[in-house]
Parts: sequence; C-alpha cells; structure tokens
Amino acid sequence: MSLDYCHSQHHYTKANRQATNVQWEVTKLSEGMRPVRGVRLIRKRRGQEAYTAHVVLDSIGLRMNRLIECVHLTEILIAEGPNHPSHLHAKDVDQSSAVLEWEEPSSLGGRREVWYEWECSRGDCSTVTATPADKKLMSRTLRLSGLKPDTEYSFNIFAKNSVSKFSETPAYRVVDIRTAPLTRYVVSGLRVESEQKDGITLAWLAPAVSRRVKYEIEMEPKVGKPIVAVTEHTYHTSLNMNPGVPYRFRVRVYVDGWGEWSEPLWYELGRGIVQQHQGPETTPLGALPGWVVLMAMVLFVLVLGFLFILCRRKTHNRKQMSDLDVLDTYKQDTMTPDYSSGNRQFAEAFRSGKLNAPLIPSYGGSSVSQPPPYYGSGVTGAAASAFKPYVDPTAYEDPNQALVEFTFDIDPAAVFITEVIGGGEFGDVCKGGLKRSMLGGGIANSIFDNEIDVVAIKTLKPGSSAKAKADFLLEASIMGQFAHQNVIRLIGVVTRSEPVMIVTEFMSNGSLDHFLRGKDARGEELGWPRIVDMLRGIAAGMKYLTDKGYVHRDLAARNVLVDAELNCKIADFGLSRGVDDSAEQEYTTNGGKIPVRWTSPEAITHRKFTAASDVWSFGVLVWEVCSFGERPYWDWTNQKVISEIMLGYRLPAPMDCPVALHRLMLWCWRLDRHERPTFAQILAILEKYTRNPDLVHVDNVAFTAGRHATSTVNINANSFGQPTGSPGGPMLSNVLPSSLPTLDEFLRSLSMTHCTEKLNKEGIYTVTDLARRNHLDMLAIGEQSFGIYTVFDVP
Repeated sequence: MSLDYCHSQHHYTKANRQATNVQWEVTKLSEGMRPVRGVRLIRKRRGQEAYTAHVVLDSIGLRMNRLIECVHLTEILIAEGPNHPSHLHAKDVDQSSAVLEWEEPSSLGGRREVWYEWECSRGDCSTVTATPADKKLMSRTLRLSGLKPDTEYSFNIFAKNSVSKFSETPAYRVVDIRTAPLTRYVVSGLRVESEQKDGITLAWLAPAVSRRVKYEIEMEPKVGKPIVAVTEHTYHTSLNMNPGVPYRFRVRVYVDGWGEWSEPLWYELGRGIVQQHQGPETTPLGALPGWVVLMAMVLFVLVLGFLFILCRRKTHNRKQMSDLDVLDTYKQDTMTPDYSSGNRQFAEAFRSGKLNAPLIPSYGGSSVSQPPPYYGSGVTGAAASAFKPYVDPTAYEDPNQALVEFTFDIDPAAVFITEVIGGGEFGDVCKGGLKRSMLGGGIANSIFDNEIDVVAIKTLKPGSSAKAKADFLLEASIMGQFAHQNVIRLIGVVTRSEPVMIVTEFMSNGSLDHFLRGKDARGEELGWPRIVDMLRGIAAGMKYLTDKGYVHRDLAARNVLVDAELNCKIADFGLSRGVDDSAEQEYTTNGGKIPVRWTSPEAITHRKFTAASDVWSFGVLVWEVCSFGERPYWDWTNQKVISEIMLGYRLPAPMDCPVALHRLMLWCWRLDRHERPTFAQILAILEKYTRNPDLVHVDNVAFTAGRHATSTVNINANSFGQPTGSPGGPMLSNVLPSSLPTLDEFLRSLSMTHCTEKLNKEGIYTVTDLARRNHLDMLAIGEQSFGIYTVFDVP
C-alpha cells in the first residue's frame, strides 16, 4: 500500500545503541486505509491527518531505508486480524468422530496470509484428537476423533494472521454437536480361525441385517498403542504381532452407526488364547499381600470341594459315560475349519488338537447364542451370557429333568386354540393365543407386543402312550436350547393338562415349500435378491446350530417356516420323524427313516450324519427354493435316486436359476464330504450376494472389471454330461474351461497388476496355478486383497 508522506524520528540509548522509541508519522492515509489499535491521531490539518505509533526495533531495523520503514509502518497501522470463519458446520457425525468444515472469513484484515486454530470448549475433551494435527491449520476441514457416544461437544474455530495478537477480541465461531448413541448391534462369536507365523486370522458372526455393513477391528498389545483396521468381511488377518506379547482383540459393527465393542479376546502367539486377567489393567499376583493370596487359596479349595459334591449329586440323574451312544462324527470333524490338502501342516495341527477335545466343548461368549430368559430357567448374568453347547436330552436318565432344565411350563389357562391349521405325527398343529397377564416370571413379557399374542401350538393326541409323550416333548427339550433369529423360538410347554402342548412363535406364511408353490401358482414374483436373502437366513440358522454341535438330519424346505416379513426360521427338531404324506417317502434302514432326496450318500449308506450331511441337504433346499417348491428328482424311485447320485448325477439348474446359486449347489453336493463348504463359508458367500445382488447373475466365464469386482472366471468349472437312462441333467466332471485368460489379464481385470511379481516369485504363472492356491497360501505370500480371494469363494 502506498503512503503520500512518511517519516520517522529515532531516539537511541547510549548503552546498547538500540532504539527504544521510534515514532513514525504518516500523513494522508490512502483510500480504504484506517488506523488500528495503538495508533493515535496527533494532529489534523485541512486535507491531512497525521498518526503516530510507538514501537521497538533493533539497530538492523533502524538501518533500513525510509521506503521500507514506511511499508512496514503500513502493515502495522493499516492491517488487522481477519474476521471469524464463515459457514462453520459439522457433518458425518457418528458415535466417535465428526468432520468440521468452514469457509474463508469475509475479510482478511488487509493481509494475504490466514490460518486457523481449533479448541474444544465443552464435553470430555481429554480424548479428542484432530486430523490434521498441526497447530496452524491451512485447510478448512478438520476431522475430530476420540469422541464419546451420545455426548454433547462445543468446538471453537479461530481465524488468525500475523497481527491477530494485537486484537483484544479473537475472531472465532462455535459449533455444537452431539455424537450419535451406540446402535443395538453387537458382534458375537469372536474367535481365532488360524495362526500364522507373525499373526492370526479372526472371524466372527455377522449381524442379522441385509444391508451392507463394515467392521472395525482393534488390536491392542499389553503395552503399546492400539492398531485399528476396517473391513467389510466377517474375518480379518492381523499381522506383525510379537511373540510372547498378549494382544487384546475387539470388533464392532457399523449399521447406521457404530455398535458397542464385542467381548475382548486375548491372544498370544505360541500360547493361544489367554485369560482376560492377563490384560494391561490387572494387578500382578506378586504385588498382592501374602495374607490375601492365602485367603484366596483357602476359598478356592472350599469352592472346589463344594462343586465336587454338587456334581456328584447331579450325576445320579444322568447316564454314565459308558451308557452313552458313540460320539457322532460331527463332534470331531466339524468343530474346526477344514483346510485343503495344500496346507496339510495346518490341517494336521487342528486335527491333532481336536482329537483330544472334550465331548462337549466350551465356546466363547455370545450374546446372540444364549438362551433368552423366556426359556424358563431365569438365569442371568455371566452364566446366561456363556455360549452353551447343545446337550442331547436322551443323555438324561429322566427325560423330565431335561424338560425342566430347557423349557418353561405354561399355565394351561394362559393358552387357547383358535383354529387347526395342520396335522402331524403326534397330533394337530394349531393357531392360538397366549394371554400375557397369566404368564409367570419365567417368560419375559417384553417379547410380546399385545395383551394376547398369536402363537403356534402343537398338540399331542389324547390317550397317547408315555413313550409317545416323551418323544413329543423331546423336541421341546431340543428347541429350548436354541436362541437365534433364524431358528424357531420355543415359548413353552403345557404339561399339566390334556392335551399336552408345545407353544412356539407363529409363522404366518407357513412352511417354505408351500409358500413358494403358492407364489408360483398365483403368478406372484419373488425377486432373486429376496430369495438370496431368505437363503442367507437359513444358512445363518444352520451355522448357529452347527456351532452349537447339533446336526439337523432333515433340513428341507418343508421344515423351514416363513414369517410375515419373509424371514426364514428352521424348525422340526424331532428325532423320530413320521410320514403322513406318501409323496415324501423315506429310505428305511436299521435304526430309523431317512429322507433320501435330501440326504447325503454317506448318511444313506453308512448312517454318518454330520454337519457335512446337513450341507448336502442345504444344497437340495437351495434347489427347491430356486425351482419354487418343485420335488427334487421328480418322480424317480428312491433306489434310482441313490444309484444315480453314486454314479455322479446332480440336479440341473432350475429354470432362470442364477449361475452362482447352481455353483453353490454343486459345491454342497461334492461326494467327498470333506470337500463340501462349511455353513460359515456358505453364509459368507450369500452375504456377499445379498450386499451385491448383481453378482448372483454373473456368468463364470466372463470378466468383470474393477478392483473389488468378483472374478467370474470359473477356475474349477464343471462340464456336464448325461447319465445313462436319465431324462437329462449334469454329471460331475472336473474339467477346466477350454480357454482361460492369462495371469496378467486376470489381475488387470481386478486392478491388481502390482501383484504379478509377487505371485511369480511363488511359482504362480497362470490362472490355473492360482486356482490351486487357497486362502492360507495367499496369506503366506502376503497378499490380502479382496480381489484375489474372490477366485476361491466357490470351487
């Protein structure tokens, strides 16, 4: 800025020749200039105004020529601090973070430079951190982290320049925010899937939602700062762990906001899962006084003796171990992941560990898996929160003890029947009501919306034998052990009057097969996204049952019920299954009847019912759903079904069936049960299709571009022939497609060409080489990209 006239008068001290008082006099300010604080008017003449300011400069400053002095004087006299920031607002506010944005001040005070500073003025500010972390912010966006949920905060944003320090009033704006509360979704079933050289792979259960979710994984060493990662999968591999150091792992899910952290899992490389008390907040045993340790030891011995006496009393009502049936294969073969032959060292490590496992294994805590309070026992607290494995009610010497332990006895006056809706082996299936006012304390009234709730009621024929009554109530003892959104919920039993009843939640759309046939007969459409979501629910329920150690043995569309919102729930847990409809024939062997069309070959020939045989049945169920209730294998005889399956025949894809679903069926129908997927794998695949409905229609031999697109190159494609004397259908034959892309083309389709050199070093030069590797091989190589894994989703 120019001045019409400027001069200065200098006064020096004799001691250090430093100017202690420099007076600048400015005459006739240019247009638009105005004096600021510290400048006073000394005289005013006609057409002129003179101002003076007193400052201190060193001797170097005094040697500046008059022009420079005048320019500096202009900045001091004329410039001022900027105005407050404009349009300050908050966005993307969730439970723990927020983003603040603002615009440049309306006036910069006559200077070019401006920067910003922030301040937390209200709320718990001790944990708040900012990105960027610079004290002087040059950008107009600030991300705040470390906020606490459901808490009010106030933040000040200051606008400053070099002369702001001369201003008495700071220029700032205030924004008030309130963080969102935590959602009700909590991750459960956190577990360790496998251990690598310097890390582990974690897995957990997904919440029962159909929309896309993401998870945040926190890994915190005993001493050190936590490391946070985000993923959309229900598994995550954490690397760079130090041996001998306990790590705490927690997971939370984002569904319209973050939920609470899961129960922590402590893990140490080389030792495995360690107890929570070894975490950083505990007191070492050696730091406790000696008398405290002695008292604790005495108390421990007394409690141990009491529990020993109590257990001996309880065993009088149970069968001895020698009286129990032989342990089913599933209790050994399905409790841990099944890895391919390419990683036998991992498989052998798991196998050697599980052969010595107890008959009834213990599981980690899970809020989803615990029996709710309306199941009768009324147990709460830590005991109720533990994941309880399935206990066979036939292991009790007295079946009534299992009934008391796992069910709730309802007052007969609280139940009434309105109509008969079906029939069963033991009696009628009815629709009825349950009066809330007459319920005891064993059922949580909060689960009902109305004074009278609609329920389903199974009745036992009057005059039935004691054995028939025991078999009838056996199903209730089994159902009472399950609590999952995709498993039918037991409300209670009525045993104090005739007829004996089993009361469950009412499913308005009935069985899945009748529901689908009705939709097809009426010409009503049921889109593939909805069908896939229904299958996802069934897979989630079966994974829960498998994790509990229960083998269903009769999984079929007729044994899945559908509610008003089209949620599917698994039902029919009776061990003795009769047949009223001749169309559903069963193959009889020594020891019971088998539904041949839904049963795996090893279960038919060797009576080996395992989780893998349930997977086979699930594949047939998927075929039923995709064909809208058509009967599997049509009008073939049972013997023909068995012989054709053993020869390699598999059901063809139903009309308009998506390719991906038929591939899933074929995977479930592998002859070797160890090659079939687990329900955890099936659930992960269906969840992916639920989040991305278009993937279910993608052809296997086409390409889909994009880094996160699913590769549709069918690495393990099957070519199908015709069985002798059969009307037509696929035969299993492991033949690769005639033309496969090169490895470079395949990686380019996934935007992963940067992996080529790393894969080549491991001897992977073609897509066929890549297909022979599995998830653990990729982890060993060091490639954790989502795109690579999609090759191995479905063989």
